[in-house]
Amino acid sequence: MVRNNTTDIIGASTFVDFPKFGLKNIPAKVDTGADSSSIWASSITNKNGVLEFCLFDKRSRYYTGNVITTRDYVSCKSAIQ
Repeated sequence: MVRNNTTDIIGASTFVDFPKFGLKNIPAKVDTGADSSSIWASSITNKNGVLEFCLFDKRSRYYTGNVITTRDYVSCKSAIQ
């Protein structure tokens, strides 16, 4: 990342941190025209308001198998059935 006064300039891909979950240097793509964001997750379950998932899946070199658990999320139905 290059710092330019008060504006951060990033490239087509970068690494992001999720300190709330103790995660650092997660690879991410940058899409400046996106209306929303996405992240590659697998093994997703939602039981009694608790969301559990892993980042990436076994096909990714970044997959660790660590399960992330949170109650702080927004649920929406997919337009694709």
